[in-house]
Amino acid sequence: MKESKKYYLGLDIGTNSVGYAVTGENYSLLKFRGEPVWGITTFEEAELAENRRINRTARRRLDRRQQRVRLLQEIFAPYICRVDPNFFIRRSESALFSEDTQHGVRIFDGGIDDKEYYRKYPTIHHLIVDLMTADSPRDIRLIYLACAWLVANRGHFLSEASADQVGNFQKPYAEFLRCFNQNYECQSPWADSVSSETVQEIMQTRDGINQKKSAFKTRVFGGNKPSRKPEEEFPFSRDAIVSLLSGGKVSSADLFGNEAYKELDSVALSMDEENFERILTELGDDADLLRKMRAMYDCALLNITLQGKQSISEAKVAIYEQHKRDLIFLKYFIGKYCRKDYSKVFRDATKDNYVAYSGNVKSCKEADRGTRSDKNAFCDFVKRLVKDIQPEKEDQAKYADMMDRLTQYTFLPKQKDSDNRVIPHQLYAYELDQILDHASNYLTMLGKADADGITNADKIRAIFRFRIPYYVGPLNQSSPFAWLERKPDKIYPWNFEKIVDLDRSEQNFIQRMTNTCTYLPGEDVLPYCSLLYSRYMVLNEINDLKINRQPIPVQLKQEIYQALFVDSGKKVTKKTIAGYLKSHGYIGADDEISGVDDTIKANLKPYHSFRAMLSAGTLSEEQVEDIILHAAYSEDKSRMNRWLENRYPALSENDRKYILRLQLKEFGRLSGRLLTEIMGAAVNGSGEAMSIMDALWQTNDNLMQLLSSRYTFRDQIRDFAADYYSEPSRKSPLSQRLDDMYVSNSVKRQIIRSLDICTDVVKAMGCAPGRIFVEMARGATESQKGKRTKSRKQQLLDLYKQVKHEDAPELLAELEAMGDEANSRLQSDKLFLYYLQLGKCAYTGQAIDLSQLLSKTYDIDHIYPQSKVQDDSILNNKVLCLSTENGEKGDHFPIKHEIREQMQPFWNQLKNIGLITEEKYHRLTRNTGFTDDELRQFINRQLVETRQSTRVVTQLLQERYPNAEIVYVKAGLVSRFRQEFDMLKCRSVNDLHHAKDAYLNVVVGNVYHEKFTRRWFDVHQDYSLNVRPLFTHPVVSGGAAVWSGEDDLAKVRKVMGKNAVHITQYAFCRHSGQNGGFFDQQPKKAQEGLIPRKKNLPAEKYGGYNGATTSFFVLVRYSQGKKRELMFFPVDLMCSSRFLTDDLLAVEHIAKTLKDNGKNVSNIEFPLGKRILKTNTVLSLDGFLCCLSSGSIKDGRVGFLPLTQFVCSYETERYIKYLERACEKRKFYPHYSISEEHDHVSVQENMKLYDLYISKIEDSIFSKRPGVSAENLMSKKAAFAKLPIDIQCSALLKMQMLFARQPNPIDLSDLDLSKNAFKARRSMYLSGWKKEYTDIRIVDMSASGLFESRSGNLLELL
Repeated sequence: MKESKKYYLGLDIGTNSVGYAVTGENYSLLKFRGEPVWGITTFEEAELAENRRINRTARRRLDRRQQRVRLLQEIFAPYICRVDPNFFIRRSESALFSEDTQHGVRIFDGGIDDKEYYRKYPTIHHLIVDLMTADSPRDIRLIYLACAWLVANRGHFLSEASADQVGNFQKPYAEFLRCFNQNYECQSPWADSVSSETVQEIMQTRDGINQKKSAFKTRVFGGNKPSRKPEEEFPFSRDAIVSLLSGGKVSSADLFGNEAYKELDSVALSMDEENFERILTELGDDADLLRKMRAMYDCALLNITLQGKQSISEAKVAIYEQHKRDLIFLKYFIGKYCRKDYSKVFRDATKDNYVAYSGNVKSCKEADRGTRSDKNAFCDFVKRLVKDIQPEKEDQAKYADMMDRLTQYTFLPKQKDSDNRVIPHQLYAYELDQILDHASNYLTMLGKADADGITNADKIRAIFRFRIPYYVGPLNQSSPFAWLERKPDKIYPWNFEKIVDLDRSEQNFIQRMTNTCTYLPGEDVLPYCSLLYSRYMVLNEINDLKINRQPIPVQLKQEIYQALFVDSGKKVTKKTIAGYLKSHGYIGADDEISGVDDTIKANLKPYHSFRAMLSAGTLSEEQVEDIILHAAYSEDKSRMNRWLENRYPALSENDRKYILRLQLKEFGRLSGRLLTEIMGAAVNGSGEAMSIMDALWQTNDNLMQLLSSRYTFRDQIRDFAADYYSEPSRKSPLSQRLDDMYVSNSVKRQIIRSLDICTDVVKAMGCAPGRIFVEMARGATESQKGKRTKSRKQQLLDLYKQVKHEDAPELLAELEAMGDEANSRLQSDKLFLYYLQLGKCAYTGQAIDLSQLLSKTYDIDHIYPQSKVQDDSILNNKVLCLSTENGEKGDHFPIKHEIREQMQPFWNQLKNIGLITEEKYHRLTRNTGFTDDELRQFINRQLVETRQSTRVVTQLLQERYPNAEIVYVKAGLVSRFRQEFDMLKCRSVNDLHHAKDAYLNVVVGNVYHEKFTRRWFDVHQDYSLNVRPLFTHPVVSGGAAVWSGEDDLAKVRKVMGKNAVHITQYAFCRHSGQNGGFFDQQPKKAQEGLIPRKKNLPAEKYGGYNGATTSFFVLVRYSQGKKRELMFFPVDLMCSSRFLTDDLLAVEHIAKTLKDNGKNVSNIEFPLGKRILKTNTVLSLDGFLCCLSSGSIKDGRVGFLPLTQFVCSYETERYIKYLERACEKRKFYPHYSISEEHDHVSVQENMKLYDLYISKIEDSIFSKRPGVSAENLMSKKAAFAKLPIDIQCSALLKMQMLFARQPNPIDLSDLDLSKNAFKARRSMYLSGWKKEYTDIRIVDMSASGLFESRSGNLLELL
């Protein structure tokens, strides 16, 4: 080991990269083997396991369906084989061509003619209806076909109602109304006099969304429009409820009046189950209301589907006959009145016509076969075609009926429809029972019983109804994921409860599925409805309560808790609290309540639910907690009832029924041990140690504040975790640790690569770092990705349409007169604020001279001074004012009393019309200065990171390097430092900014840490959080200089100008392809070269799958005639395991694969042994670094991911940054007009950059990049010069991708170049590479790039 030397390590952890930098205490980069120790490792951004889970779920569903059919076959086979021995063989071969079958393709062999069968039973539902009603004997094979279809397509299991109740609208309607009273303790959305029949009639009409909403308005709300905004007595949007019940789509934020839901996708009751549940998981307790509304909607939809029929099959037969009649009339009508359009409607595979609607595309070209249409699009298509026709008198009645049903989207209905999702299993079970009951009269085999007395009919019913309970899990006990307790006998649906011990399996499930505490490893979390957890939630929320921005006395907080939460079970709002404080004389009319939302989300509902039983002594608090814990897991009410009866016999039947009706689902994030057993105390206080719950009660601090450096709770938690993981039994692989810590897949990869880099750095430096500075990117959520924001112009136009102010018309006219330039001009914060303030100074009310707006006459002021709060929000903290007023205000807060008194009416007016936010209004009108607590919170908010992913990284680093100090660096600090000191960051140029950000994390993080957070900071001293004053002056901490000011700033600038950075790409073997598959999931039509759909089904006859997933490559050498060849051979995921373990199979696989692609080879060998070349293995092509990223034997090419970085001058990088910004504006605002004045781009500079790209490709290392050609760009230079400036800017950014880490084709169609013109790929056969390269080597790099080795020249192996 080297002599220990204190150094700092900075980490910039992104979603697809990790940058690192190692410096000394003086901020100089340290070196290893003569090179600076900083770099980047990049990797593919990890996705959540959703796609794989969807495919896995689909596979299991299909497997279980096939298993049910196989069990049914076992029951029928001995009896069917007596009349038709090969019946089941023909069924299994029904998808084959006749010549490939053993016994032909007919359904029946003797007794029934296939043609007669299809004539009598054109659909399976015709057969089911016949068997349900027939008293005369039917062929056993017909009984089997009907039963097989029913057990395979048995409907959903979401309802527990009996068959005769599933269409009863009254029950879900009553549950819907009860939800408001029980869950929210508020009134119903409409008057009690409105009957369920009225709502049912509206929802079950075939009218469109707007017609249904109109009917609700007339019949439910007495002609009044439903209120849009939530009210205190009804905290929901009635209009949103009506829209949902009418089939529309609404925002969750609008429905619940909760801004926290603003980022969620809109919700509709007609959504598929997966997307609907995905939204519900984000809504917490509010999800229950949507589930109740969905039950109503589905019930109405089911009744529409049934059309008054007793069974589903009868309704489906009616649909078939209706379709038949409609088709006859439509063909007649089109042939008579639109003869020229007949082929367009019935023959061509065009969008939305009958061919697309029916899916009858067998005779169409392959390119057209993907054309499909739903019923709405088809009905609209036909309606457009026939709406202006005046039919003859004899056709008018049928024409009117057709037009009416086209409007209602019920014309030409289909049996297979998306609405089938609402059909419950009870209706299909009724049909199965009817078939079996009638068939039992003539099929004696149905009444035959086994040794246990179970008849075949009962077995068939058991097969239909059987589902593996969620708490039983996998039935294979040898599975590592299994937890059930069972006997060794074989499990069947009819003996399941006899073989499986359900009680013990459920207990194992509970123990297995209990999550662990966010802070204390190994400790089980509390149920969300736990009495203790609900107390914690309430205290944690109301501890932020303030009067006039000052924390309320602790005793008053406790009084509010007792009076409003414990003694009263009503919903608590900010208004409720204000009313209580006023009525008890604690505040006056002018006092302001803040710190809490308008509605307090937390409550003591679990306590009030059990209050009567607790008061009566029926249950103790400990017993209530036990019941809540069990109920949180249990979804089977009958089992829960049995458990209550056995565990708590003192409970009456009514008590048990009451408990079963309670909503006690979900779990919290914290354990009881954390809340009640971890003891801590204030660092600067003299108080005794207390638990977190005691601290929440005795102070006004919330959990985050209690876990800050002001208390010792954080140290106790860290010690607990260290002790827990120090036990030998707790030692586990990193992947297992991350699973235990509930780290998502998207974060795991970042953490693992970060720790790999740390290992490299410690190895290179010889000791652990003294400090590790960590910044972790937030990344966009799925709901945010690709989400388009509203332009500033559109925001203003929308607001001004509602403004009733004397100056508004003139300002609106000014805004509209800007035309397409508005969006570009409104990028100026000054101009945007000008319109938000109705053209007036925020501090004087004087009109602003628009012609002088950009001069020094006017300034933008931060209401909360930047020296104390780093808040650049234009909506909450910026105002436009006269420069003189800004200078006079300076860094003072609050705003002067005279200004507030004068301007408050104007500010209030701006707030009421939506031009300023509530928060900005509060800041403007506040009459008190910052408290010490607020100032410390401001500092913490800027400097302390609290997200779980960052805490996980920190915890793991602290365990590995216990003597290192881990310092959070808040995302944004480095960004502000870059902006203030003009240190450019342009993502389009290269990836080096990740390493440079890591370096700045050390610089910026250390200065802020030493200045503000390492020691107790006195907020009364003169200080500023602003970057410039802090970093342009010396900083001293504990008597030692930690920053010299301008000298250190010059050193940092010099380091930021360096570009010698290590870069690596994570290499891996693929274990699953796109969406978790071995190949592309969509089957292709019959052709050679595909992967067969099934064994022994040749792809050239039956089609197959394309795009086999490559797991890794191997270097293969072979002979083809007299020629020797060397190639990168891609090994498919399907055969990867056997390829590595079986040498003979590997050689045979290579020979066969090459032969299938026209190459007869011999003497196959592996010159590097069977060394795996992982995806993204680095190659050096005459010094140009790139990664081997993809390959296809079919086209004979391998793809590359360039790794060598593009470097240019500072001026060029700045210009590319201007291009980035201009194109980003065009992306979000298509009408944005790029201008030289506002965007700093010009045709002249564009041509200079174009020439630079050509010279880079001609004269630099990039001439070795696969797939690049300077000639292509040179030939298109004149064409580029003639392009509009916006197209030029876009084309230049695409050209920049030639030098980026980018494997995909670069679309330069604007220059009339092929989309594949610059794709980074080459032949996978290396003999042809000799023309361009002399030296090709495999480069093995460690995660950091500090350690590497290179192979010999691969070309010498030829």
